[in-house]
Amino acid sequence: MAYITFKPTDYFNTIDYTGNGSTTHAITGVGFQPDFTWMKKLSGADSHVLIDAVRGVTKYIETDTNDAEATDAQSLKSFDADGFTLGNAGRVNNNTNPFVSYSWKMGTTTGKPTVGETITPTAYSINTTVGQGIYKYTGTGANGTIAHGLSSAPEVVIVKKTSGIEEWVFGGTMLTSGAYKLVMNTTAAELSEAGAFNSTLPSSTVISLGTSGGTNTSTGGYIMYAFAPVKGYSKFGAYQGTGDVNSQYIYTGFQPSWVIIKKTNSTAGWYIRDIGQSAAGTTPYIGNVGGATSGYGKLQYVYANADGGTTTSNATTDDIISFTSTGFQVTCTASGNNAASSNYMYMAFAEKPIVGSNGTTGVAL
Repeated sequence: MAYITFKPTDYFNTIDYTGNGSTTHAITGVGFQPDFTWMKKLSGADSHVLIDAVRGVTKYIETDTNDAEATDAQSLKSFDADGFTLGNAGRVNNNTNPFVSYSWKMGTTTGKPTVGETITPTAYSINTTVGQGIYKYTGTGANGTIAHGLSSAPEVVIVKKTSGIEEWVFGGTMLTSGAYKLVMNTTAAELSEAGAFNSTLPSSTVISLGTSGGTNTSTGGYIMYAFAPVKGYSKFGAYQGTGDVNSQYIYTGFQPSWVIIKKTNSTAGWYIRDIGQSAAGTTPYIGNVGGATSGYGKLQYVYANADGGTTTSNATTDDIISFTSTGFQVTCTASGNNAASSNYMYMAFAEKPIVGSNGTTGVAL
């Protein structure tokens, strides 16, 4: 069983909200002051918006484009004690439109180890308790390393060049090797590129970078998000599709709050599904029970590589997963999630662990 001394929602939380078009729209109920928030409008086309405290609240990047970082004082105005405050930018606060937000808590901005580091971040924020960190750095154009300072080796590393147009680079232990990457703003299968991470998976102390445009060109500006697994809070892995609607169960050791799935050996979208908590009185739009078509069990999802709103379906031929108390069931035969003999990677963050260290499900000491 997954014994932890904290509530997962103290460090990651999913919140739905409704835009009001005002210049100061406070979103509360997150449960902590975020250091990284990912927002998406759910009704119609608009890009995903990712903002973090390391780059600053006015700076945003989009997972569905290869665009450079942009500045907008009306997207996010502040990270607050229990959430964040938005401006009137339509991409995050269009009046009456439904939105979803995913927020992570980092926190430590000084004292990161530097042993083995050849590329020094200009700013960072890390959390050793839950194994997640953000690193802002300037590329050197030479193979190098960044000391991550996390509790163990990261299994997921995501990099975006912020100073110019460049693809999102995703590396992880669930890919063929450290010489492979996925491109987060496209549907492409994994690609062999030694220059992304210098053909090296992260170690317990450092993350390696090569010389590709997506991770380390000379004088280029970059942001990196790194995640190490923590039992009962996060799990990153791979599975092989079966093509059978009833045979694919992924054990995570917790009830998921958020899952992203990507087919790695062929083209497919970056499928995102979440628990659908509500901070603004809206109906949770993504539930944890497969087969339902309304209310808490609606089968809706978005794609990180696309600017469209939610897709709704309960057909087994569409990309569907159902959350359970210990993981998720892939309840479909769709190519994006469960084609026979196809390979898939996933990232999952917890809503509730099986049991906390005090013996009570989902409750910290």
